[in-house]
Amino acid sequence: MSTGSLPRLRAFRSCCAAVGLVAVAHADIHFVDFSSVQGLQLLGDASQVGDVLRVVPGIYDQTGAAWFLAQQPLAGGFDTRFRFRLSGTNPAADGFAFVLQNDAPTAMGSYGGFLGYSAGFGQGGVPCGGSDGVAFGVAIEFDTWFNSEFVDPHGTHVSIHTRGEQTNCAHEQFSLGSTASVPEFLDGAIHEARIVYSPGTLSVFVDDLGAPVLSIALDLAAHPWLANGWVGFTAGTYSAARDTDILDWSFVTGGGASGPTFYCTAKANSQGCVPVLATAGLPSASAANEFHLRLGSVLDDRFGMVLYGTSGRAAVPFEGGWLCEALPTKLALLSSSGGPPPLDCTGAFDVEFNALAASGVDPTLVPGATVDAQFWSRDRFDAFGTNLSSAVEFVLGP
Repeated sequence: MSTGSLPRLRAFRSCCAAVGLVAVAHADIHFVDFSSVQGLQLLGDASQVGDVLRVVPGIYDQTGAAWFLAQQPLAGGFDTRFRFRLSGTNPAADGFAFVLQNDAPTAMGSYGGFLGYSAGFGQGGVPCGGSDGVAFGVAIEFDTWFNSEFVDPHGTHVSIHTRGEQTNCAHEQFSLGSTASVPEFLDGAIHEARIVYSPGTLSVFVDDLGAPVLSIALDLAAHPWLANGWVGFTAGTYSAARDTDILDWSFVTGGGASGPTFYCTAKANSQGCVPVLATAGLPSASAANEFHLRLGSVLDDRFGMVLYGTSGRAAVPFEGGWLCEALPTKLALLSSSGGPPPLDCTGAFDVEFNALAASGVDPTLVPGATVDAQFWSRDRFDAFGTNLSSAVEFVLGP
C-alpha cells in the first residue's frame, strides 16, 4: 500500500450531510438506499418504509408514483440502475413501471394494470379512456399480470409504452416492443434492472446487466417534448397485490455511460449514523469533466482517507467493518470539516476524483479502468477507533 496526493481536494461542512442522495453535477441521481427520500415527490400510496421506497403496498386498489423533482437531460443518453423486490402473501399483481415524462412532477395514472402511469377506464369501460394518466412520456413496464383487455403478451413481461404527447396507455397497441423472456419477478427475490438510452436505442436489462432482454429503436431528440423530463417509478394494484419496493437507484446522464455501482455494507458510527458514499458527475479521466466522490453522515471534525484501487472488489473484515476493495493502492488524508465539537454527523468529504486521474500521478487511472473506492475515517468513541463507508465501483470514461 502506497500513498499519493490527490489534486484539488476539498473538505466541506453541510447542515444537511448526504444521506443516500446526491444530485448535483450533470443532474445525476444516486440513492444507495431510501433511508432519506429527500428530492423525491411521493404521490398517492407511495411511501418510505424503512430504507426502501414502497411504490405501492401489498393492499388492493392502490396507486403510487415517485418522481425525482429535478428534471433530467434525456436526449443525450442515460444509464439508470435499480434493485427491486415484489413480496407478500396476497395474490400477485400488478407490477410497476419506470417512467420518463415531461407532464408534471404531480402526474399519476390509474390503479391495477394501468400501473400508475396509464390513463384508466373511460366511459363504457374503454381502457385508457379516463382523464387521469401521465402524458408526454415513455414507460418501461415490469408487468406481472396478464390483462387480456390490454392484449398483454404474458403474465410476467417487460414492455415499453408511449403515446407521444397524449396521455400514456398500458394497452399493448401502444407498445414499442415487449418480451416475456425475463426472470419471474414474483419470486420474492431481489432483482436488478438497468435501462440504457444511447441516442437512437433504448435497452432494458434484468439481472444480467451485460445482455439486454429488450432493445428498441427510439430517438428522443426527435421528440422535443421529452428532451428533458422527470424520471421515477409508478405502480398499481387491484384485486391482487404485492409490496412493490425499490431498494436503490442511480441515474447517470450522458451518452449511455455506465453509472457507478454501490456495494458493501457500512457499519454505524459511534453516534448511530451510517456513512453514505455517493458520486456526482460522470466517471472520467479528463480534467474537463468533474467527477466527485462524496461521503456524508460522518462525525464532524475528524480525519479520513479515501482508498481506491483497480484490483477489484473484496470483503475483508476490518476493524469492525468491511474492507470492500482488493489491494487499495492510494491513500489521501482529509479533514471532514475542521469544525468544533459537539460531535454530530454533519461531517463530509468531497474528492474531485477526475483531477487525480488527469494528473498522471497514478498510471492505472486511464479511460476504461474499473475503479473501486471506499472511505475510512476516525471515530475515537468506536470500539475500534475507526469507521469504513460502503464502496463504489465505476468505469472511467474519456
